[in-house]
Amino acid sequence: MESCWGTLLRMAIAGGTRGCALIAFFTLLGCAGTATAPPAAAGRRVAPDFALPAPSTLARQAAYVDADRTLPGALYYDLSDGGDCHVTVNGTSAVFSPSWDWYGVHTLANAARVFYVFDVTDYADIPTVEFEWAFPIADYSDLYVGLARWGADRWDWFAMSGPVLSLPKIAPYVSPDRGIYVAVVLLGLNSAQLNSIRVGPQLWKIYTVDNSVDAGGCSGLAMDTAGNPHIAYSDESNGDLRYAYIDGDGTTHIETVDSLGDVGRQCSLALDSADHPHIVYYNATESDLEYAYNDGSGWAYSTIDFADNDVLQYASIAIEAPAKPHVAYYKTGPQQIRHASYDGSKWVSELVVVAPVNDQLSLALAGGINPAIAYSTDVRAGYAWFEGGAWQDEQVATGALYVDSARALAFDASGRAWLVYLKLFTTRAYLACRDAGGWAIQAIPLPIDWNAGSGASLAVDSADVVHLACYGNPHLIYARLDGASWTVTEVDSSGWVGLPACLALDGDKPCISYHHEGNRELLFARRLY
Repeated sequence: MESCWGTLLRMAIAGGTRGCALIAFFTLLGCAGTATAPPAAAGRRVAPDFALPAPSTLARQAAYVDADRTLPGALYYDLSDGGDCHVTVNGTSAVFSPSWDWYGVHTLANAARVFYVFDVTDYADIPTVEFEWAFPIADYSDLYVGLARWGADRWDWFAMSGPVLSLPKIAPYVSPDRGIYVAVVLLGLNSAQLNSIRVGPQLWKIYTVDNSVDAGGCSGLAMDTAGNPHIAYSDESNGDLRYAYIDGDGTTHIETVDSLGDVGRQCSLALDSADHPHIVYYNATESDLEYAYNDGSGWAYSTIDFADNDVLQYASIAIEAPAKPHVAYYKTGPQQIRHASYDGSKWVSELVVVAPVNDQLSLALAGGINPAIAYSTDVRAGYAWFEGGAWQDEQVATGALYVDSARALAFDASGRAWLVYLKLFTTRAYLACRDAGGWAIQAIPLPIDWNAGSGASLAVDSADVVHLACYGNPHLIYARLDGASWTVTEVDSSGWVGLPACLALDGDKPCISYHHEGNRELLFARRLY
């Protein structure tokens, strides 16, 4: 039985264009139920200076059954005066390319437009329309969404300011044959590529974890076996290390882990096989590297390495089952990347490589056992791994690069290493994959903007789909690479949010902890399906 949450519909469009306005008819079937509260509206009612035919003149062309909705397919129907709809099909996406209008008159002749019909039979109140673009749209002020209001036989138009349109009710927009008719119109000169559109409750649920202090300037996230998030983060107001988890009832539990001195910055968290939290963090007062662990009976502490007039920073932690911690960190004086592990009675630290690291280290365990570390300098990105009883090191890419997260490195089910890094001066983020043939690198289709891709954190699911969260200047961005196809969407556009972001998977569903710079609070976003 399909979930009440509905299904995200791919826009794989079969057939050829007819040089006219395009109507793609999909069916969205589901069970009855009550939707959760929608996110903040990303649209406002407007009266645009263009017009579409009245809803009563539209002919419904197709109805897709439940088993068909993920298959390619659409029908084209002429609603215009024969002009070009300025929408083309590119694989599984619709590419919007509005034409130039010298006089600034917005008409169907120059707008890029497409129409959809969703069957909402047996649905209860469904208060959102959501889009997934191949990359975030450049200017939402040029995007309009029209909903057919059947009682008045008119279109209600909304000017968009984000990827989600929240509605108070859907009843006025449900046609006599239980369909919701949606028109998408893009004006201006900016093209956009739409991967999917859906009608249903919100795709992401966002929680406020901690707004009592200046929280989350640094955070580490892990999901337990029950799907509950555990977050370590810094209390910037008091210089403390805090820990929070959200239980199955949605209740947030918060405690201060360490408040002795200026602690908690550059923290990294991992869970062991019993879901016990392990946290590594920087003690700025002593310049030491600290470790905290809770086995259910309380927090225990130890020092991994003492500064000895150096600074120990950029730490990243991973757990070898059942509960053996591995930590990567940087010793600034001798410019050493080091690896430490706990042998049951003490910490054992070893040199990995000497390099002038410029940002965060990222540690992951190949096969759940062998440590590997991604790092960056001002001239290259590097990858070090433990194999055959010794540390190996190689170059990934050259340039002024930044590995910008303790969760920038991950392994897929076949053992391939995936690494995300930022290239300075190009404002581009890159994804690198290592297999037997070496490193294959591709640009991530984020907005071309200063700092877009900063704080990037990634994970790879059981189907080898790569999930990534990062800052998008100024919004929180989620990107997904499925095979060769990218989807990039905004998760939170409520202000200056997402730096840093930490991503973890609940099964194959992404979850993200992140900082809201404007409100100085820690937030958590969970993808619902």
